[in-house]
Amino acid sequence: MLLKELPIRNARRYPEKTALVFGKRRYTFKEFNNRVNSLVNALLGMGIKKGDRVGMLSDNCSQYAEMYFCAAKSGIVIMPLNTGLGNSDLSYIINNSEANTLILQERYLGSCTFKIVFVDKVSNFIVIGEAPEGMRSYE
Repeated sequence: MLLKELPIRNARRYPEKTALVFGKRRYTFKEFNNRVNSLVNALLGMGIKKGDRVGMLSDNCSQYAEMYFCAAKSGIVIMPLNTGLGNSDLSYIINNSEANTLILQERYLGSCTFKIVFVDKVSNFIVIGEAPEGMRSYE
């Protein structure tokens, strides 16, 4: 069985059973699979294609699980980024990996000037939380 098949299989077999718990949020297998599918469709709709690299700068969250299964279903390459790194290190990693998309938590917007630091390669910014103008909201 392939990783991309797990959410589909479990959504069929156990649609109402709990698949994921994060804080106060709970997702059934059906809800989780639907969220993964929505993420796949959103990223593909933005022009991101198989083999493209998507950086993820986030603390542990339910969106991380969604992104891993999204990557498995779509062929997108997920690049988890260390939240402890400074701007210059993050810039180096992202630009040298040729990531064209960055998903980040809202809390990391204030400490970094992402539009300036990553403007060379990144054309899509997706924010988990409240997105400022010019960036997309994860939800």
